[in-house]
Amino acid sequence: MSERKNINIDILASCVCRDAFGIGASAVAGNKYAVKSNFQYNSFLSYMSAPNEKLSAITDEEISFGTPWQKRMLLADFKKDVFSKLYVENSFIILDITSAVLEHFNISESDVSLLTSTKVSRPNMQIIENALGFSPMVINPLDMNEDYINDAIERYTSKIVSLFPKGKIIFTEVFHVTEYLNKNGTLSPFANPAEIKKKNDFLDKLGKKICKRLEELGSPAYVVPMPGGVVGYELHKWGKFSLHYCDEYYEYLFRAYDTICSGYSLEEISEIIAELKSTCESRFAAVRERANIRASFLATLKRLENENKKLKNELKGTRASLSFKIGRFVTFIPRKILRKK
Repeated sequence: MSERKNINIDILASCVCRDAFGIGASAVAGNKYAVKSNFQYNSFLSYMSAPNEKLSAITDEEISFGTPWQKRMLLADFKKDVFSKLYVENSFIILDITSAVLEHFNISESDVSLLTSTKVSRPNMQIIENALGFSPMVINPLDMNEDYINDAIERYTSKIVSLFPKGKIIFTEVFHVTEYLNKNGTLSPFANPAEIKKKNDFLDKLGKKICKRLEELGSPAYVVPMPGGVVGYELHKWGKFSLHYCDEYYEYLFRAYDTICSGYSLEEISEIIAELKSTCESRFAAVRERANIRASFLATLKRLENENKKLKNELKGTRASLSFKIGRFVTFIPRKILRKK
């Protein structure tokens, strides 16, 4: 293992990878990483599309919705110039492709040129339509032509390899989860598990193609696998979503990145990450066990509350009955006589 120095990081991925250096790193001492660039929201399918001259001419002052950082993300998708904005110098590049499952807008009337549909692009749609002069058609990438996707993968991987040398590329497997830990401490399902499976299958397929092509180009990526059993978290700092996980995952992810960037041999990295993955899965098994115990406790408490309510209602009905009133009257006289004695 090489001596630890400050290590530069470029992130061309989702908030999941970024949060490894926030939520995850907070659980680990000695974080000496400098995130030099961070581009998210937009998909590689969009970045590899041809730019539209009219959208490329839009400035951040013209964009009505979004923080300054969000506007930069949208402008990068307008101009398709994200690769020129990466720090690159002596950096590791961290990739994931979760945005590839988002809907896209076709910003060309005569061909296919994509803009990712995001929480920033959608509120600015009026500006986009005014610049284009038409309403862009919505495209679901799961229905997209496979030749178009394969061509985008070819150009995307070639661009990555041209910028980052062998040993500097990290690919992160990121998938949507079907359950989340709610604020009551129990597990709840996300809606549409069948749709989540379709998205994950699509991401898995694309991820394997990208990693295979990087290897063929002579720059295989370090792959950080997704542990099994991961659940989302309702109280996540960014809110409830199927890509917003419990903190245990981010600690795993940061430790995996830390292992890759610390100068271990390839064999050592594989062994350490496999161990980290196993530990993460065990921790989530414990999360699930605690959640199930909590659910059982709350169910028992609810049952007892219902039974208590039922008994109270029965007692109320009994006291309101004629027989109860007669009984009270009959026993009233002896009690009064006994008190006089």
